[in-house]
Amino acid sequence: MGNNGRSSRTEVVEISSSERVYDGWSRIDRVTARVRRRDGSDHTLRYEIRDHGSAAAVLPYDPVAGTVLMVRQLRLPVHLAGEDGWILEACAGLVDPADPHPEATVVREAFEETGHRIHDLEAVAGVYSSPGSITEKVYLFLAQYRRGTAASDFKGDVDEDIEPVEMSAEGAWRLAEVGKIVDLKTLALIHSLHARRPGLFLHRR
Repeated sequence: MGNNGRSSRTEVVEISSSERVYDGWSRIDRVTARVRRRDGSDHTLRYEIRDHGSAAAVLPYDPVAGTVLMVRQLRLPVHLAGEDGWILEACAGLVDPADPHPEATVVREAFEETGHRIHDLEAVAGVYSSPGSITEKVYLFLAQYRRGTAASDFKGDVDEDIEPVEMSAEGAWRLAEVGKIVDLKTLALIHSLHARRPGLFLHRR
C-alpha cells in the first residue's frame, strides 16, 4: 500500500458471494466481489463468470513443404453474431482433467481433426481467451508435421463436421493480414510462426 492509503493496483478485498446459476457443459457463477481501487476507495462489483476448464491449440507446419495445417468448422456463436460461422482455426480442444497436460491435448486433437501425427512441439504462450468473463486459459503451441502422412483410414470426428485444411504458410499469412482469420488463437499462432520461422513464408504451394 502506497502513501495516503493508495496502492499500485486494484486489489480484491473479499469475495462477498458466489452463486452457481448454471451447471452444464460449462458452469456459470454469479459473483459479488469487494475491490479496493488504486485511489484507496472500496467498490462492490458483480460478475457472471463462466468456467469450462482450460484448452490447448496447435498450429502444425511442415518446414520442408512450407505448409500449415488448420481446420474449418461451423461456429454457431459467430453465425449468430451475423457473420459467416464457417471459419478457419488452429486445431484445439479442452484439456482433459484426467490427463492435464496441454501437450497431450494438442497431440490428440491434431490427430483427431487432421489425421496427422505432430512432433517437435514448441510452447508459445498460455493466454486467457476472454479474461473479463471466462476463466479459460488457452495453451498455444507450434508443432511440426510431415505433409502427405495423414492416416490412411482417417475419417475425422464422427460427432463434429470438421474439414482439415492444408495451405502454404504464406497463404495463411495473407489471410491473417487481410482480416480473414477471425479466431484469435489462430491469429496469434500464425503471427508467432511468422516471427519465429520467417523463412517458412518464402515457400509457395
